[in-house]
Amino acid sequence: MITHSIQDIIDVLKKGDIAGIPTETVYGLGANGLDEKAVQKIFTVKGRPNKNPLILHTHSFKELKKLVKHISPIAKNLANFYWPGPLTILFEKSDLVSDLITAGSSKVAIRIPSHPMFLEILKSVDFPIAAPSANPYQSISPTTAQQVDDYFKEKVPFVLDGGQCDSGLESTIVGIEKDTIIIYRLGGITIESLKKFHPKVALYKKENTKVVTSGMDLKHYAPKTKLLVVDNIKDYIKKHSNLNIGVLEFKETDNKSIAKEFYHRLYQLDQQNFDLIITTKFKNIGIGKALNDKLQRASYTERES
Repeated sequence: MITHSIQDIIDVLKKGDIAGIPTETVYGLGANGLDEKAVQKIFTVKGRPNKNPLILHTHSFKELKKLVKHISPIAKNLANFYWPGPLTILFEKSDLVSDLITAGSSKVAIRIPSHPMFLEILKSVDFPIAAPSANPYQSISPTTAQQVDDYFKEKVPFVLDGGQCDSGLESTIVGIEKDTIIIYRLGGITIESLKKFHPKVALYKKENTKVVTSGMDLKHYAPKTKLLVVDNIKDYIKKHSNLNIGVLEFKETDNKSIAKEFYHRLYQLDQQNFDLIITTKFKNIGIGKALNDKLQRASYTERES
């Protein structure tokens, strides 16, 4: 059920249930991050394997310190610069954090979000909130309350309507290894931005298939309709005139504006019973790198001309 009452969400979370929560990235499926029964509901409702870690959300450094063993100088500087906002940082977890959250890892992913409604909720409860994207496992991430309600109906008591998400892409997830920032998931904070902040930045090696944190599955963010990334949209449609083809394209010229609409447009196309959806790659700079990463994971085949 869609609600406009923040108190509805607070009450549900305090009772140990789950709720749909708006963030600046995508809508999250939230639960008390210190209550294992509540956290397990997230995995069950999403159909998400327990081997996939969750992100914890909090509202202050004071609360952060309860959840981690140590905050390195680089991590502290990153948090000071990018929080509240779409950057998630990996820390060595404290004993307060359950292995269910981290999938048995010693590291926990945490961020302070910037969405005012989410921050108000976090300040009104005495626990961090675990909140992966509010979608069935491997499906398109939702950027509106209606999409969340369409996905889960009565399985989720309340979905708070906070409008369409500003960023439209998941948070960037980073860890600190010695003096290097390792990017585990591309998202709203770009590689270029991180490199301006700190000179040593590297992408997590793709050949390493271990799931360290959220969003690392090879297949992810996928529509029910087959999605293909093609070289030329007009040529592909001409060659396959027998098919009912949906086209994912954008009038917006900058990648930041495209990112806000990306999942929303893909979700809308997925509701229209096309034989397949086609699109092309984005300019591989800035947020375009994150968009291309989402396309690769969402498409059934990496490339088709």
